[in-house]
Amino acid sequence: KAGINLQGDVANVSITGNVIGGIILNTTTTQLYGVLMAGGSPEFVTITGNTFRGNTSTDIRDSTTTKNKNYSGNATSLTLQTDIAVSSGVLQISATGEFFTVATSVASITDLRSPWNGRRVTLVFQAACTVTNGTGVLELAGSTNFSAVNKSTLTLIYTGSLWREISRTNP
Repeated sequence: KAGINLQGDVANVSITGNVIGGIILNTTTTQLYGVLMAGGSPEFVTITGNTFRGNTSTDIRDSTTTKNKNYSGNATSLTLQTDIAVSSGVLQISATGEFFTVATSVASITDLRSPWNGRRVTLVFQAACTVTNGTGVLELAGSTNFSAVNKSTLTLIYTGSLWREISRTNP
C-alpha cells in the first residue's frame, strides 16, 4: 500500500520530481505510504523535490540501514503527525515530515531519532514536557532545558552530529 515500493537490496535510490499520494485503493482505502523502502542497505538514498499528499501513515517509511540520506525539498500537506513514540526520553519521529505533535503522556525528551544532516523539525506540545539540553544530541539556546506547556513549539535542525535549537514559543 505504497505509491513507490522498494524491497530488498538496491544500489542507490533517487526519487525526484513526482506527485506521490492521494491514490484510492480498493475503492475505500487510501495508500499508507508515499515511498516504502524495506530491507537492504543502499549506499545513497535521495528523495527530493516531490509532492506528497493523502498518505495515511507517513510520506516516507524507510527501514533500510542507509547512512547517506537526503529527504529535502519535498512538499507535504504540512499536517501535524502524531506518530511520535517515546521510550526512555528518546523521541522517535517518522522519517519524513516537519511538524509533529508531542502527546500529553510525554514527560521528558532527551534525544530525537530519524535525523539526517539539515533536517528541520518543529515539535508542537500538547502538555507540559521538559526537553533536556546537553544530552550529547540536543543543543538548546542558552544551554538550558526547555519547559514546554500546552501549545508550545520547539524548532530544531540536525547538523550532522546533534539537534540544534532554531526557535521556540511558549504561550
